[in-house]
This record gives sequence, structure tokens and C-alpha cells, in this order.
Amino acid sequence: MNPAIVTAIISGLFVAIPTIISVIVTSNTRDAVMEERLKFLSGKIDSLDAKVMKHNQLVERMAVAENGIKTAFKQLDELKERIKDE
Repeated sequence: MNPAIVTAIISGLFVAIPTIISVIVTSNTRDAVMEERLKFLSGKIDSLDAKVMKHNQLVERMAVAENGIKTAFKQLDELKERIKDE
């Protein structure tokens, strides 16, 4: 085999092997970082979900309270009318 071809093949391997190793290491590092970010975001989403659930429960309770207040005002108005009539 021609010595120039052998030299080119060896040189190519000396460039290709470290490049492949570098790509694999970089990919693994990037995957690990993305996994940590996903865990963090998942925790944030769970926290926001809990806050939304609390808010929704508050809205439901306020609707019940508003209905109770309306009923109380109606009863007060009825009592005022009774007192006026007497």
C-alpha cells in the first residue's frame, strides 16, 4: 500500500476518534443537564398545580359564601318590611 495513503488513514483516525469521543461526552453531558432541568421544571409545575387547586377551592367557597350573603340580605329586607308593617 502506498505510504501516503497509510499516512492519510492514520491521520484521519487520529482526528476522527477524538472527535467521536468528544461528541459522545458532550451529548451525555447535555442529556444530564436537560434531565436536571426537566426535574426542576416538573417540581415547579407541581407547585403551581397545587396553588391553582387552592385558588379553585377558594373560588368555589366564595361562590357559596356570596349565595349565603345574598340570602341573609333578603332575610334582612323581609324583616325590615315586617317591622315597617307592624
